[in-house]
Amino acid sequence: MENRDSKYSSGITAENILSSLEELLIVLDKDGEVTYVNSYFKRTLEYTDEDILGKNLGEFFSPLQDDGLEEEKEAELTIDGIVKNYNVGIITKNGNILPFNISLSIIINESGKNVGMTVVGTSMVKMIELWKKLKIMNDTLEAKVKERTSKLEEANAMLKDTQDKFVLSEKMSAMSLLAGGISHEISNPIMAIIGYSDILIDDAKDEESKEKLLQIKEFGFNCMNIISKFCDFAMSPGSEFDAVNLNKIIEDTLVLAQNKLKYDVEITKELDADLPIIKGEANELRHVIINVVLNAKDAMPKGGKLLIRTGRESKNIFVLIEDTGKGIPGSIIGKIFDTAFTTKKEGGTGLGLSVAFEIIKAHDGNIEIESEEGVGTKVKIILPIPE
Repeated sequence: MENRDSKYSSGITAENILSSLEELLIVLDKDGEVTYVNSYFKRTLEYTDEDILGKNLGEFFSPLQDDGLEEEKEAELTIDGIVKNYNVGIITKNGNILPFNISLSIIINESGKNVGMTVVGTSMVKMIELWKKLKIMNDTLEAKVKERTSKLEEANAMLKDTQDKFVLSEKMSAMSLLAGGISHEISNPIMAIIGYSDILIDDAKDEESKEKLLQIKEFGFNCMNIISKFCDFAMSPGSEFDAVNLNKIIEDTLVLAQNKLKYDVEITKELDADLPIIKGEANELRHVIINVVLNAKDAMPKGGKLLIRTGRESKNIFVLIEDTGKGIPGSIIGKIFDTAFTTKKEGGTGLGLSVAFEIIKAHDGNIEIESEEGVGTKVKIILPIPE
């Protein structure tokens, strides 16, 4: 038994144990004054016994600065009087502030009285360094995710652009075939009407009959003009940009659409006579204008007013097409440029505005839409002025 006692008491003292701790240990009396600090405290904070003993520990505490950690944790008071997990800064002798996570325990004597408190603290310097490294790694990972996401979005945008151009190409090809058939099937009978009108004009017996025959001939030539413009538009290769007079495109488009508009739509034109010439593909731009104009007509089944205005804003020109129709519901206005989206119950393909938008985008322009249900819609086509 003596050998055993000798073995467990050979040279090991409480002071040796406390000095070997790699944690901060402080003993306070019941008034909060320091009565003991271990070697780790003195070594880490550079204090001597004379500097710290008899002092109030609160003098050495400081709120933590922004160290990248969470906000200070609220102290946890257990039923046995132990305070855990409290983050605090402790001021070193040279004025630096080191972060510690401390726990406090009440010291009870043999009589059950509170005679003081122990404070055990774990340095948070390594924890902060680790947290900062983790934060750098997290930020780097987030940056890479954003970069990859951005590249994926660019690839998707390029794919959509290719798909939209394919749709436009197919539609223009179909219209080219249609235009050829229309030109053949309609032009020949109209030319015959014009020819027979000339014969009848020569044989007319009175001025009234001659005047009516001249009107028939004039209407025939108007039809031929419309067919010619339609064929020019539909059979355009749509690949090269030339100098374009947007006012003229609007005038040509209104000629093409006049049969749909002349009976129940009041058209007001406010075309800027000094509108700059731009670079573009005339027939593609004509497609955009006629699409927007006919959509405006469809939005006014009982008739209404259509305003077409051109002008200049900074480095751009614009075409504003404003109707007094039923307007576009707010729930779908964000979808109207989507391919295959349509509000028409019959005959709608959903290609019109999506193709129009792609054409304007290919011209480095934009389309803006404002609409109010029951009031009408404003479509603003914006195109850049060449430098």
